[in-house]
Amino acid sequence: MISLSKLRAFSVVADHGSFTVAARASGLSAAALSTRVAELERQLGITLLQRTTRRVELTHEGRRLYERSKRVLAELDTLADDLSDEGKLQGGRVVVSCVPTLAAMVCGRALGRFSEMHPHIVVHLIDEPTSDLRDRVLSNEADFGLGPNPGGEFAFEHLTSDRFVLTCPIDDPLAQRESVGGKELARLPLVTLARGSNVRKVLDDYFERQGLVLSPRFEVNHHHTLGALVLAGLGYGPLPSLAVKLTGESRLATVPIQRPICERPVGVITRRGNRLSPAAEALLEVVRQAFV
Repeated sequence: MISLSKLRAFSVVADHGSFTVAARASGLSAAALSTRVAELERQLGITLLQRTTRRVELTHEGRRLYERSKRVLAELDTLADDLSDEGKLQGGRVVVSCVPTLAAMVCGRALGRFSEMHPHIVVHLIDEPTSDLRDRVLSNEADFGLGPNPGGEFAFEHLTSDRFVLTCPIDDPLAQRESVGGKELARLPLVTLARGSNVRKVLDDYFERQGLVLSPRFEVNHHHTLGALVLAGLGYGPLPSLAVKLTGESRLATVPIQRPICERPVGVITRRGNRLSPAAEALLEVVRQAFV
């Protein structure tokens, strides 16, 4: 394997056409440069430089190596500079996978503050369902995720508990209630998110723990559809508190679901054993502060 020190010695000599001039430019002695180039020639089994008393010239093979090595060394130097910048938080890129509820309600504030602190770090925020979040974090396509606890092979750092509420029109009699219980909830016509969503799984588990079965009148895929149906008086919509604004309906009231409380833990999701980059760790710290 060719060492970088030998390749750099050869390249600087080829740049200047002289061991003496190259020594002044590199800070190495002419003898040290000559030794490294000679070792490289022995290693490759070819002559790279034609040496005269006045000048050093590249052989045909030396020209080929010089042209290729210039590109390689330039790319390595650029990479080293980029990594150094990331280590100093002066550059870099962070990819975050986030469930839509957190992307809309929390990440906006956190990203604004982070951009002020570290304007040269690019953040790619991907808002997507929990199932896609799991896949992206597991495949290392995202530095970390923000969402409900996925369990399994993931590490989870709890940030908050997202309590469920029942949405209804503001002029509905239920809007005046301080809370609604689980058994009462089961008797109401409900509009829920469809099976496969984390919200629906939490609700199904909540009903099952009480010996009940969730049988919604309507199932929808999107929060804003749920809000529209509830506002039209077609049913009541149980949602996590952080998700209510995603309905886009300001005319909805919310009633806490209690007796017992329905909630889901929300936090940071990483692949177990993974170590975050300095840029990702800096962003995560700002996100943590948003939940304090």
